[in-house]
Amino acid sequence: MSQKLKIISETSLILGYNDRDKPENLRHSDKVYMADIKNGFVDENKLIKRNGYSTIGNAATSKIILGQERHEPSGGSKFILRVRNDATDTNSEIEGWSGSGNFAKLTNGDSQTADLLHEFIMAEGATYIFNGTDEVVKTTNGTSVSGVAAVPKGSSAKWWHNFFFVYGVTGNTSRLYFSDVNTPETFDAVNGYIDINTDDNESITALGAVKDELVIFKETKAFLLTGYGVTDFALTDLSDFAAGGIGTPSQRSVVETGNDVYYLSFQGGTPHFRSIKRTSYGALVDGGIISDEITGTMNRLVVGRLNQCSGVFDGRRIWWSVCTTGTTNNEVLIYDTITKGWVRFTGIAASVLHLSTISGSISMYFGSSTANGKSYHLDTSISDNGTAIDFLIDTPMYAPYPGRKCRWKYLYMTADVESDVDISILNSPDGFTFDELGTMNLTGTGAAFGTATFGTSKWGATTIARDRLDYAGGSAYFMQYRFRNNTADEEVSIREWELFYSVKGLRAV
Repeated sequence: MSQKLKIISETSLILGYNDRDKPENLRHSDKVYMADIKNGFVDENKLIKRNGYSTIGNAATSKIILGQERHEPSGGSKFILRVRNDATDTNSEIEGWSGSGNFAKLTNGDSQTADLLHEFIMAEGATYIFNGTDEVVKTTNGTSVSGVAAVPKGSSAKWWHNFFFVYGVTGNTSRLYFSDVNTPETFDAVNGYIDINTDDNESITALGAVKDELVIFKETKAFLLTGYGVTDFALTDLSDFAAGGIGTPSQRSVVETGNDVYYLSFQGGTPHFRSIKRTSYGALVDGGIISDEITGTMNRLVVGRLNQCSGVFDGRRIWWSVCTTGTTNNEVLIYDTITKGWVRFTGIAASVLHLSTISGSISMYFGSSTANGKSYHLDTSISDNGTAIDFLIDTPMYAPYPGRKCRWKYLYMTADVESDVDISILNSPDGFTFDELGTMNLTGTGAAFGTATFGTSKWGATTIARDRLDYAGGSAYFMQYRFRNNTADEEVSIREWELFYSVKGLRAV
């Protein structure tokens, strides 16, 4: 190998993808962004193809899932509850799944208004179901529902500090209702509510909680409510936390992670995810925008469908299902709360995401946003219910000597050994058109460095496959690569890559 060859070694910390900055500006000394990471995680500085999902229950009729959540009372039977329109779109129906078999319609649960988003809130051993129009119903057994006239007909609610907070009541959309302590079905008609900034022409859209404060969201504002008595609710402080466009249009986008609350915000420009953070001193502060690096993706969100955004926290990462085209959620954006990096998933069309322990351990489920009537379990599958997962990585655009052409000679790839799995490698000298360059095989034929690199000799550990492309794209000012695997039932884990090149001399004037 010529001593004149220079090397770019992609072993630095990969944070996620960034479509805000130009691809040639994504590499730094201590961290690296990819131009795109689709259907893969960044974990232990590896790029790992995500797992898939499997159907649960049945699809009684091909309709969008309007709401879905777990029902897990202490000591009682566990269910996953969902709502969908009936076959004629006359009403919507509440169904339950016990962990096996098919979904079953709940007794008295077939007369909900069609097409409305439904929210499921557990309180005192019962799950209450809201849609903003119908009388609130509840279930304690996962098989039948009954009406609860005493609970206001809100769009959703929150059980917190042993009070039931309800919002989104028609005619009083700035009013926050609260129950008596420990009694979610007792509301004082005179003193059981507080009006939140009624003169701003905005409705309460969501609730969140952090520390001992309830966060009350409107579309462009957020308020903090504190003060709780022993036998009754005592309002001691209502503060306008921030009036500068940091509210949310989506009640399902609000995600609590312990010391922080995350949510989708929008005020006339680009939608963004933001946070409210608890400091080490116990104070709550505006955490600001967390999605700046993926501004290109956020600009693709359909503004008229922001209210459909649905989020869930898996213990480390926040998953947000969003609509980037059409009218239903079709993409999932994943934020790592440790590294602060982003990846994105396609192939997961989720109207709502949630957790459940119905399988024996906590894992994620979702109801379909497409009209197929299905619900799914995100499990250890390596396909999306039989459909191939399209794993794709777009690297930064490499330009080590701006203004001078380089001869791109070799590309070394290192990956964890899997079965007979191929990674397609494409290249682009312009950042727009990608052409097929070659294939790396992850078979791992018994050595860390196979015959493609060092002839017939074999040495090293058997857990790593390493191979080389003898042509990395030829002469160009820039070079970008795409690594792809879209074959069903194949696992991929890319560890690192190295790019060898030489700098071409300048022509004489």
